[in-house]
Amino acid sequence: MGRVSSFTSAVVLATLSVAVLATGASAQRTPVTTAPRTTIPTVSPQAGTYPVLQQADLPNGYQMSSGTPQRRTGFSASYPTIDKCIWNPSNPFSGLTPVVYSSLFSRTSEDNGLETLWEFDDATPAKAFYGNLEKAYTAATKCKVVKQPSSAGSSSTFDIGTFSKIDAATLGDESLVVALEPASKLQPATKYAFFRVGSSVAAMRITDDSINAKEFTALAKTAAKRAG
Repeated sequence: MGRVSSFTSAVVLATLSVAVLATGASAQRTPVTTAPRTTIPTVSPQAGTYPVLQQADLPNGYQMSSGTPQRRTGFSASYPTIDKCIWNPSNPFSGLTPVVYSSLFSRTSEDNGLETLWEFDDATPAKAFYGNLEKAYTAATKCKVVKQPSSAGSSSTFDIGTFSKIDAATLGDESLVVALEPASKLQPATKYAFFRVGSSVAAMRITDDSINAKEFTALAKTAAKRAG
């Protein structure tokens, strides 16, 4: 997997507290926090009640991946920042440990999606956490090209690509929808949605050029309803 491919499959998880599905320890992937796992991911029978996308919600041809939807506890949350268009994927968020739900789904190895939802005890930390996500991704849309260090602490960088906002009605209480056009044309474009519903914050992405902005925002709207 190339640099941009690693980023596009993991950029949403740059806000994560856990390696739920597609993260690793390399510079272009999200580092896992040091918080220990306290529970084994739960898949069934409660999975059908989890506040994330279910099989019935998915686009035609997509299947929920084995082991999801899942629920995890005992992890801290983290969020990305950006400075002078240089992306920093992982910054600890306040030491809180929200319950984390996730759904991973795919049609092919290249056409795949991920939703992750952080459930906090109160709306106050949820608002702050969402605000950090919105700030970073909004700033990214103002950059000609977003870059990331080639390795931790390195002054050399590689190009991730260009972010742009997608016009969409508000999802839940507040939201942001963006698209990433990767720097490498060998990699697919990726769409992202971030939203807050009460004390929960969710991030969703899909890497599939055949799904347009309207179809993506419709899926994000469904995810927001699940979160509520």
